[in-house]
Amino acid sequence: MSKRAAGLHADPPAGASTARGPARLRSISPAAIVFAALVVATVGAFFVTTRLKRAAPVLEQLTFNRHFSPNRDGRLDFAVFAFRLRRTDDVTVSIVTRDGDQIRTLAEDRRLSKGRRHRFRWDGRTDAGLIAPDGEYHIRVGLRRQGRTVTSPRKLFLDTTPPRPVVRYVSPDVITVKPLPLLV
Repeated sequence: MSKRAAGLHADPPAGASTARGPARLRSISPAAIVFAALVVATVGAFFVTTRLKRAAPVLEQLTFNRHFSPNRDGRLDFAVFAFRLRRTDDVTVSIVTRDGDQIRTLAEDRRLSKGRRHRFRWDGRTDAGLIAPDGEYHIRVGLRRQGRTVTSPRKLFLDTTPPRPVVRYVSPDVITVKPLPLLV
């Protein structure tokens, strides 16, 4: 005599499903579906970022003087920077704070050709015409056709505070003035 016929069969554990096939698919919880979608999205994002890291940079040879002081003394009054593009594009060039707040737009939707060196100059002023506060800034280049924006990780420092030299001591202790020879 079989166990089933004798009434000796075991009940499935509490919460276990006895459904098979399509009925079992209907019993998957929404949380499991969301979790699976997040896993797939994470794997996809990993491959996209890996591809972007391996791609050639959109800006080449970005150069600029890192420190400048727009105090109109004729020395380092402007931040001058230059770069080359890998592809011709409509470009917006901006100066941003380290938090990403835009301070000044130097070029907006300007068509720049590939391979050519493009130069820009910032006088330390905001879009409102005021001198920007002392601090750390970055160069941001938006490429409209490529749908990308690149912010330089290199810092640009604006410093308008004049130095305050202090004479600590004079050596030697006695300063003598030699008379100048007479020219005849």
